[in-house]
Amino acid sequence: MHMKSLVRASFKVLGAIWPFVASLLFYSLVLSGKLNFGGGEKDVVLIVPLAAFCLLYGLSYIVTVFFKLVVWKGILASFVASIILFLIIGVVLGPSLLGIQF
Repeated sequence: MHMKSLVRASFKVLGAIWPFVASLLFYSLVLSGKLNFGGGEKDVVLIVPLAAFCLLYGLSYIVTVFFKLVVWKGILASFVASIILFLIIGVVLGPSLLGIQF
């Protein structure tokens, strides 16, 4: 394997896993008590959406790698796609989770 393709593959892997590493770091800080928002329910309200966002980001990044986008364009497209998907899921599932009926 050439050095250039190895570096390119490393950037693709790092582009895919950075949100997972950040969410695990955030989760461990909350769990250890070093990051406290004043109540347990606030912590859960922040951790669950962050985990969902990271999952959506990872899935959309896999799609961008499949279509062979440049690494920075793949990261940007995955970030935008995950925000849009997260908002759509929030609008669709949010009212039912909160017990709001239309």
